[in-house]
Amino acid sequence: MLVPKRIGEIRKALARIGATSVNSSTHPRTETFIQWVIPLEGWIKLNLDGASCGNPGLARDGGAFGCPIRNWLLNFSVNLDVCSSVKAELLGLLYGLRMAKLRGYSNLIIHMDSQLVTNKMKMEVLPSHAYYFIIN
Repeated sequence: MLVPKRIGEIRKALARIGATSVNSSTHPRTETFIQWVIPLEGWIKLNLDGASCGNPGLARDGGAFGCPIRNWLLNFSVNLDVCSSVKAELLGLLYGLRMAKLRGYSNLIIHMDSQLVTNKMKMEVLPSHAYYFIIN
């Protein structure tokens, strides 16, 4: 764990070379306890996460399927080349849904940490939208 003094030294070093730290906010952090909750019998849970190193930047996404009987069924990870973090999250969802369909998983619970992607999936997306072909 980094102590506050060390974090300050890292920020000063980054400032000297003209870079900024990833979390330079002065707002207090909120920590949330997260645990994997086993889905009800007859259901499969798909946990997803996508990320990019930079925005846009080199990106990856991955996911894990789980069920109440065997916990973990299947994991996947995909390199996406250069894209935004939102596109990485959307492509991870698309890839996970395709895998679920191929395996015959029909009762699916999807868990992902991107509120932006979750909101996009709930609204109508016009053909002029940048991610129209991924969402539709």
